[in-house]
Amino acid sequence: MPNPIANYRENPNRAIFITGEINQNMVDNLTPQIVRLQRENKEPISVYIDSPGGSTYHSRLIQQLLNNPDQDGRSCRVITVVTGIAGSSAADILAAGDYAIAYQHAIIHFHGVRSGRVGDITHESASSLAEILRQSNEGFALELAQQILGRFVFIYMQLENGFNIVRLQKPEASDVECLAEGMTQKLGGFSTLLQLAVKKHRQLQELLEHYTRELTDHGDNFVRPADKEAFLLKLLIDWELAGNPVQDWGFRSDGLNAIREDFVLLADYEDGQHMANVEQRSKHWGKFLLTAAQRQEHDSLPEDQRDAFVLKHTKDRFRQLWHFLVSVCRALQQGENRLSAYEAYWLGLIDEVPGSSLSSMREVIENINTVPVPVALGPKPKKRRKAKMPSKSAKKLVADK
Repeated sequence: MPNPIANYRENPNRAIFITGEINQNMVDNLTPQIVRLQRENKEPISVYIDSPGGSTYHSRLIQQLLNNPDQDGRSCRVITVVTGIAGSSAADILAAGDYAIAYQHAIIHFHGVRSGRVGDITHESASSLAEILRQSNEGFALELAQQILGRFVFIYMQLENGFNIVRLQKPEASDVECLAEGMTQKLGGFSTLLQLAVKKHRQLQELLEHYTRELTDHGDNFVRPADKEAFLLKLLIDWELAGNPVQDWGFRSDGLNAIREDFVLLADYEDGQHMANVEQRSKHWGKFLLTAAQRQEHDSLPEDQRDAFVLKHTKDRFRQLWHFLVSVCRALQQGENRLSAYEAYWLGLIDEVPGSSLSSMREVIENINTVPVPVALGPKPKKRRKAKMPSKSAKKLVADK
């Protein structure tokens, strides 16, 4: 039997329960419970969730309370557990956990930010509200991607061995396309959400490649930021014209919206929030994308040379993986995405589905830390579900955590 480790185990004796609508009344009830648990000790706090969601503002308050450090700068690890449904803002709380668990029958429901605004709507207010919602959705997508990056890398490492099989059918398939294919198979076939994510990812890559080529030919010698933005707008106009040869297509219909979306997409990915700290993330997570030979060479290098080695060999691959992850999180903000526990697992939104055969970080770490003990004489123990032994890739991930 593995040695239980509290950082990966739910504990109803040290927990809060989020049930029903998330609102100010829930915050009022949970605040003293959270504060008391945080001051008792620094053991993990379990958060049991069975909620359709509610106010995004109040769910953020609950998350901030759970993550709030004490006067010595220490905070408690948070283990989130969905026992029934985690919808909307409750799904955000679930995914934000340091370790997220979903019972097998659970439902996880993601959708974009909604407005409860009432009253008369003018053209100006409608435009303003649309922009606010767009920015909110983009912010939530980026934040979600940051929260689940480790889980996504864990999924990548589980599916990586199947990339060569995908390339037998599609020799030119990128790592991201192989990953998407593997995830689609695990999700049981056709996945509208993954198709949308792959489409967004391809659009971004094509735009980035085209923009980079044009920028290289032009030279990055713009006097003002506005001059560079004007260059980008002209490039996008030509891009849309070339991509829409249909006779009745025009900028008055979909063209201007497409240019606006592409402009925000490129401007943001070049020097906006999406690219912030990518190099730092690459140094940590890129090491898990090294080949076996590269890993061996990496481990033989002096400590002060390893980060540079990882960046050199994996930065582009990691950037692609990060872009795809953000595309998945963007797709989750569109439409209604009602996911089973298994689907949420293969999308990297949760860590574990208890009682299933899915690999989990808890199982990997507890098996690695297992110390053999003598078996006492006595009746033959009851047969238990055999724990899935950690793969070499999973062990590698844990060793560097």
